[in-house]
Amino acid sequence: MESVDKKRMLVSMCVGGLIALAALLPLGGVLCGALNRGGAPFPWVSPHLAGLTGSAPLALVLQLALYFVFGAVVGTATLPFAQEGRELALRSLGHFLLTAALLAGMAWLLGWAGDWKGVAFLVELLALCYALIWLARWMGWWAEAEAIRKKLGLRRAHSLFHWRETLPYLPFALGLCWVLPALLRALEGPVPVYTGVIVPFLALPVGGLASGLVLGRRQGLCPLYPLACALLYLPTVFLLYNYTALYQCGVLFLAALAGNALGALWGRPRKEETP
Repeated sequence: MESVDKKRMLVSMCVGGLIALAALLPLGGVLCGALNRGGAPFPWVSPHLAGLTGSAPLALVLQLALYFVFGAVVGTATLPFAQEGRELALRSLGHFLLTAALLAGMAWLLGWAGDWKGVAFLVELLALCYALIWLARWMGWWAEAEAIRKKLGLRRAHSLFHWRETLPYLPFALGLCWVLPALLRALEGPVPVYTGVIVPFLALPVGGLASGLVLGRRQGLCPLYPLACALLYLPTVFLLYNYTALYQCGVLFLAALAGNALGALWGRPRKEETP
């Protein structure tokens, strides 16, 4: 069984690496061409990496190696879902951290991001992809559980992902994501303290954490609430800021998710002690 798992992992890594080579070669050329103003419109070799190494052929070899390694790691993304419980969570977290580190390093070496904000944006996109994968997997588990409940004649305990239980908390999220930033922008002086400091570093983390905590204590884990907060704040980013403020969606998402998880653990009923 162990040899079969190793063989499956090697196959997944090879397939993922080859797909990454085919996909990232043209994509990397587009990204490098867009950021390399005045240079080649579609460079096959990253100008930034060529400048670091001092050799275009060496840069090409390293670039292809980075593509293959990144694809190999991504290719094993489905393997953690073969586990369950705590091992599933730990392996998924480890896989995400490794993938995020590779993506950040590759974006910096190849000059895809321009600065640390661009790197952070790419990592946030990766986190969103992970969240969608987990969401799809959770929906599959829920459908399987519902099928078993139906066969046994059991009543549904909660709505899917607690979406119905989440609805009463959306007005607060709207106020936090739309009303508060717009009001503070209207009161803003010549120095953008309210929208530049108060909103991203105080209002969003505190509001997301507090509302997620209350929701978690009362309704348990509601994974759609952090996602809804991040999506609701997205129009504010482009109306009041620009794309460089997209990290604020990530701040709000993580704060609401952490609060909701803590609230769910805090509100979990204790087992009664038997005499």
